[in-house]
Amino acid sequence: MRPSIMRRTAFALLLVPSVAVAGGRGVLSGASDIYQTAAEARAAAPGAVTAHDAVSVQILAVHGDVVHVATAGGDDCVKPVDQAYELTGYIARPQLIPRLAKRISTSFQDGTAIAIDIGAPVVEGRFVDPFSAAAVPTIKHSQTTLAVTWAEAFLPFSGEERVVCSNGVQTAAEYDNDAVRRRREGTLAEYDQPFDLAAACGISGPTLNGVAVDGPATYFVRSYRVGDHGLGDRETVCGEVRVAGALSHSDGGGGATVASGDHRTQFKPGPLFWPDGKPAGKLVRYVDDNLQDEKIGTMLCHDVPHVAQKVCHRAADAVVWR
Repeated sequence: MRPSIMRRTAFALLLVPSVAVAGGRGVLSGASDIYQTAAEARAAAPGAVTAHDAVSVQILAVHGDVVHVATAGGDDCVKPVDQAYELTGYIARPQLIPRLAKRISTSFQDGTAIAIDIGAPVVEGRFVDPFSAAAVPTIKHSQTTLAVTWAEAFLPFSGEERVVCSNGVQTAAEYDNDAVRRRREGTLAEYDQPFDLAAACGISGPTLNGVAVDGPATYFVRSYRVGDHGLGDRETVCGEVRVAGALSHSDGGGGATVASGDHRTQFKPGPLFWPDGKPAGKLVRYVDDNLQDEKIGTMLCHDVPHVAQKVCHRAADAVVWR
């Protein structure tokens, strides 16, 4: 849960050159891969720079047009490469997506608001999240950098009345009174939660700073009642937004179950190798072997998202659980 900031701030962006900084975290384009060698990264055909399926990487060193990176995780609002695999390799520097250099937190006259983290990806001057892009003017190149230490931004405080949608739109007092009544009647469901943990109301027809935005009506973390309409706080890619619209019931969706067979195969933690047998890194936790393995020498190799070559395990590291 993000704490509130009881003040309004205007857009204020740090003007810095867009450079890759060793030790920071960058965002690799979703159309790009990590290569074993710098030469392979240089020779790879450049792909379109896209934030779809982009991943964060640790920048170890910059070598002109290529960057030495590691997949090991760190604090970031952009998802990393599968964190079971700690690898090092090389990427083409142009495949790094610019990131916002200073966080934004501001509110608008209609009660909506936006908070954007340091490190939010920016493609062609626009934030990748559609909610953020609707409210923020074009971001200049000088307002971005290629590597950051990620830091959260927080929505301005809202003094409006908090509501939930357990049995219609309810305030805390209404929710508690209704729970007492249903407990007395024996109809209180076992999954009902105290007010602060109950499902927030949804927001239908959401707008942000008067601009209609697309998005599901559910999955809000907080909801507020303002006269005959509502406000809802939603987590986004590298930030949060507060949108306005009609309050609606939000179930939050259900989970999926996974059937279990008689046995399963996993790879246990251990060293990882490139197909030529050179060290690639390490596996740091068990992973299920539900991939298409290829046997290369004494190794079992398979694809890992955003890694150009197959990644290999020792055959002895495959474990069958019965």
